[in-house]
Amino acid sequence: MLAGAKLLQPIVEPDRNTNKATFKSMLSSKDPVYMKRTVTMIIDWERKIAQENIIHIHGTKDRTIPIRNVEATHIIEGGSHMMTLTQPSPINKILLEYLNE
Repeated sequence: MLAGAKLLQPIVEPDRNTNKATFKSMLSSKDPVYMKRTVTMIIDWERKIAQENIIHIHGTKDRTIPIRNVEATHIIEGGSHMMTLTQPSPINKILLEYLNE
């Protein structure tokens, strides 16, 4: 699973190429059991309607989980699967709005 992620991620996530060292470090630090469980949870996800108190921040350029497959409450234009690393400001702004309520 980990080897597959290292191989496929550069193809599907362009931001990975601009943050190679960070990406490799993140993948290397993941327990293979954690990675397998995470992928299985995403593949087997059955929830059709999100709870009202859930916010879902998603990027328009996320190729790992394409935006067409989700119903995001907030959309980050140009955000990829690594947008917390590459575009933290708009995400922080959204989170601060909720934390200050």
